[in-house]
Amino acid sequence: MRKIVPRGQYLLYGASQTMQKFDNWLMLSKGINISSAPFDVQSFPMHKTANVIQSAFQMIHSGIVDAKGLISTVCPFEDYDRLVKIFETYRSTTQLKTVVDFR
Repeated sequence: MRKIVPRGQYLLYGASQTMQKFDNWLMLSKGINISSAPFDVQSFPMHKTANVIQSAFQMIHSGIVDAKGLISTVCPFEDYDRLVKIFETYRSTTQLKTVVDFR
C-alpha cells in the first residue's frame, strides 16, 4: 500500500492460508479503494477464465498495462545468495515485484 498513489486502488486477488493484514492508516490517509476479484467457480466458470494469461499478455502488448512499472528488480537464477535473501525478506521488502531470470 505504500506504493499506491493517493485515491489508488488495491485489488485483492487469490487467497492464501494466512489472513492478510491491511494498514488502516495508509488506507484512510491515502483514500485507497480496496476491491476483490471473486474466484468462485460459480461466479467465474473455468471455461470463461481459461484465457486469463492470453488476455494479460494482450493488455501488456497493447500498452494498457505497463509491465515495466510492475517490476522492481530482476535477479539472475544463478545468484544463489541474492535469491536466498529475497526469499528471507519478501514480507518486509518495499519491492513491488521481483523477477527471477532463468535464462
